[in-house]
Amino acid sequence: MPKIPTFEAQGSVEQLQGTTTNIQMGLNQNLASALKPVTDAVVKFKIKENDAQNKTEALKLENNFINEMQSVYEQANILSNKEQAQNIIQEKSNALIEKYASQATNNSTKTLFSNYALAEVQKGMFRSNSAVSKNILTELDNNVNTKKERLLTTAFLAEGGFDYSVLQTDLTKLYTDNYSGRISNAQLKTLVDGIPGEVQAYEATKLITDNPREALTTLLDVENYPNLTLKNRQSLISNVKNILLPEINNDWKNYVAAAALGKEPIPFDMDFAKKVLPAETVIEMESQLETIDDTIGKVKILNSISSKDLKATVEQYELEIDAKVSAGAIDFIVGEKKKEYYNTIIKNRQDLLSTDPVSFISQTNDDIKFAIETIESTEDLTQKNILESELATALIQIQTDLGVPKYEQKVMTSDQSKSFVYNYKNGDQNTRIAMLQGLELQFGDLNNKAFQQLLGDGLPETAIFSSYFQNPQITEALLSIDSEDKRKELKVFAKDNGVKFDKLRKDIRGSKAIRLFEDIVATNTGANNADTVDQMNSIVEMLTYYTLSEMFTNSDTNEVKARKKAISLIKDNFQIEDTYYIPKIWDGKKLLDSHIDTVIEKTEIIKDHYLDQWGAVAFGSMKDDTLTIDMQSEFNVNIKENGEWRNTSDGEGLIFGIILADGEFAPVKNSNGDFLEFNFDDDSYILPGTDIKMNMTLNDFMPDKSESASLPSDTLQFDENSQPQFASLKNESQLIGLNDTTGNLNFVTKIWSKYYQTSRSKLKELNAIAKLTLPYTVPEDALNSINKAANIFEGQMVTDGRLSKEIIVDYLSKIGQIETEYKYKKQKGNYIEKTKFLARSYWQVEPRSAESLIEENLKTDNPLFGNKFETTFRKSYPKGNSVLEHLSTLSQKELAKTLENDSDLAATMAAADLITKLINAKSIDI
Repeated sequence: MPKIPTFEAQGSVEQLQGTTTNIQMGLNQNLASALKPVTDAVVKFKIKENDAQNKTEALKLENNFINEMQSVYEQANILSNKEQAQNIIQEKSNALIEKYASQATNNSTKTLFSNYALAEVQKGMFRSNSAVSKNILTELDNNVNTKKERLLTTAFLAEGGFDYSVLQTDLTKLYTDNYSGRISNAQLKTLVDGIPGEVQAYEATKLITDNPREALTTLLDVENYPNLTLKNRQSLISNVKNILLPEINNDWKNYVAAAALGKEPIPFDMDFAKKVLPAETVIEMESQLETIDDTIGKVKILNSISSKDLKATVEQYELEIDAKVSAGAIDFIVGEKKKEYYNTIIKNRQDLLSTDPVSFISQTNDDIKFAIETIESTEDLTQKNILESELATALIQIQTDLGVPKYEQKVMTSDQSKSFVYNYKNGDQNTRIAMLQGLELQFGDLNNKAFQQLLGDGLPETAIFSSYFQNPQITEALLSIDSEDKRKELKVFAKDNGVKFDKLRKDIRGSKAIRLFEDIVATNTGANNADTVDQMNSIVEMLTYYTLSEMFTNSDTNEVKARKKAISLIKDNFQIEDTYYIPKIWDGKKLLDSHIDTVIEKTEIIKDHYLDQWGAVAFGSMKDDTLTIDMQSEFNVNIKENGEWRNTSDGEGLIFGIILADGEFAPVKNSNGDFLEFNFDDDSYILPGTDIKMNMTLNDFMPDKSESASLPSDTLQFDENSQPQFASLKNESQLIGLNDTTGNLNFVTKIWSKYYQTSRSKLKELNAIAKLTLPYTVPEDALNSINKAANIFEGQMVTDGRLSKEIIVDYLSKIGQIETEYKYKKQKGNYIEKTKFLARSYWQVEPRSAESLIEENLKTDNPLFGNKFETTFRKSYPKGNSVLEHLSTLSQKELAKTLENDSDLAATMAAADLITKLINAKSIDI
């Protein structure tokens, strides 16, 4: 039998915490009676625990009940009937008590909640009762005030005075009947005693509404409205001042503005203004009034005389002011303020005349203001157009009298112009056509000025050009592309037909005609002028869409033909000269070539012979009396050397000025302050601004003074009027043919002037002949370059035959002598090169002309610059691309430097320029 293991206890028996170990049971007890104390304790603990649980649940129900009761109290609290309010609370609280009592888990909780809820309802009813009491009183006050207002209104407005006589009694009864027992007797007595003050306050308030100025004067006198309390009087005075303050400020502004326009203003009551305005404002006004005093008549003169008379007039006014100061009539400070005031008037006048002259005239000229009002009230459209045309003519005349330069004159206000542009841009095609036609009826012969003003305010270029051409087909095409939908349609058409829009636009802008036009526009308005860039961008964009429109409407027209037609809108309709352009269409009619020639001849005759008679004065001489004879003499030389004609900003004519050291163009003036300018439609021979009739034959073979001595004496005769002529060269049989290299006169007049220099200036032709009659030798480096160019183009076919090497050498040799006499390689002049670069080389090749030649040759399959050109210059320029492609990457600035340094390339470009024109010539008339 196995042995049972044994072990030893390792700890001791301990009493567990919470157990009872000392229960003692008597001999007469059983186990139940012995455990009763323990059982009672457990029962009591359980009762307490249930009670806490019931209270917690009851409180939760009560809180929910209270939250929902808030909306009930809010509904009751806005009432003005206590019984109605209590009924609402009782009815809805009972329903809510029943609702939440049913949610109790036992009767104890239900009883607790019901007791809590009823106690809360009692408190809510008390609070609601207080709120309703206030509502009752408020409603009573409102009704009392409504009736009081009615009694007061009736008393003051009713006829006969009866209602006013019983007003005190009626108001007393009103207060007594409604407030007795509701407010204290002391409060009621205060209300009744205040009735006379209330009546007077109402009377004053009514007067403030009817006549605030009289009300203020009345209220400021304490003898009036004696029953008003100080607080009420001050409040009423403050109210009426607040009403009068903007009125008086506006009256003062109108007074000052009228005085500044030279108009007699409505008298301003400064004494009354002192009653309303703050002291510091009054002091400022009095100072300003002291300055304005007795100036109105003089200001009217300053606003109506010519600009050239302003200086002398204001100087006279200042002398009068100084005399008054010396006599003690006014103090020194007031005198200086008056002087400053006059100069401010002049500045404001000049500023407005330069930006919005029509507004200035309408403000200062009562006749024009009346004319505008008459037009606005005229309903007959035909009569209205007649009046508008007459008004425009009057406005131009007044601007001329005021000294506004012609190119700054306008025919409508700035607001009218901008409004027209806005409506035009937002109208459909038919609306736009009607608006443009309306301009012609409205402004007549001044239509061009209207267009220029509108263009400056954003009228699309399409509108200007459509009006310019006066061609229904062109007008329809141009105005159609104003539509964004039409432009999208044309772009889709271009894409579908393989035309790249951006490339087309680049090709148009890169064409020679457009580049020349752009250069002239930039020259006239500033190459870096944002408006110039925007204008040219708009024109190029217009021509691009016009090209696509031509392709779209004429299926047999390809891109090249359409592009040429678009470019011809500019090329064929503007005569481009060195520094200006002449529109070939005027008022919708084509100008004759003879008319255009007259314009060009006038510019040359005036510059060469009539500047002294016109009387140009040095800049600043009209402001500074220290001008010396030497300064004027230097200026006279300067305007002949650096003077040039530019287009006026309104596009209607030309204006003469000089190029300053910084490259800016400055129009010259005479002693009267007039500009030297004339319009394109002026084909008279009268010197602008004078009655001098010009001799238009002065430039017929007239040499430069510096070179006249070089002319052979046997070829030059002078008649009795000292007008030089070439006697021995009158015989036409002496003129030579294209392949004859011996005649100077024929080369100059038939080749150089027409196909190289292109201005056809008689003076320049004579100078060229004079230079060729001098003994000269072509330098070796130039001759080598000429020979290279001749080798490249030898045998080139032109209109009247092929060019031999000898002819090309002869032509280039003579061109070099005419252009520079082989003395310099950069065009003379102080012009600062920024975007336009001067001619380079002995042959005076313009970088823009060379650039155009390069681009045109890159586009053609049979370039003038062929294999001989590439072979000749391949060693001089980087390998990889063709020489022509490399040259096309150069900017005009880089091209100018290249032409100046590479005589071979310059001679070749000169020959190419001449030959290109000979190729395109219909015939060479020699």
